[in-house]
Amino acid sequence: ERTTTREVDEANRRARTTRETTGPDGRSATRTTDTARTENGYTRDTGWVGPNGETASRNAEGSWDAESQTWSRDVVETGPNGKTRSADIDTTRTENGATRTATRTNAKGESVTRSQSIERSGSEVSSEADDDGK
Repeated sequence: ERTTTREVDEANRRARTTRETTGPDGRSATRTTDTARTENGYTRDTGWVGPNGETASRNAEGSWDAESQTWSRDVVETGPNGKTRSADIDTTRTENGATRTATRTNAKGESVTRSQSIERSGSEVSSEADDDGK
């Protein structure tokens, strides 16, 4: 069985969604997501509580910089074991497409960066990507 509730606070540009799932054995898990609009983007914080009380979280922020034409997104996830991983992603408009750089860091602190260039010419789209080799 799954129950979802959503509360919206239009005045403060916030929303909370809670989903509780109950399995056939009667054990339940809950996911709660708080989302808020900011001046140039959003914040979204999600928490999970599993059937044994274990917890996990995901915190994400996105923002638009009109001057540089860049959308930035930062995400940090923490698993039930307390270990974290993260992502920092920037996408910038260019005259004929966009560039995107994403750096992801795993729970061991190891990072990999991928750079991508996307270009349009008429109805054709081309893309090149480069990983930093890790």
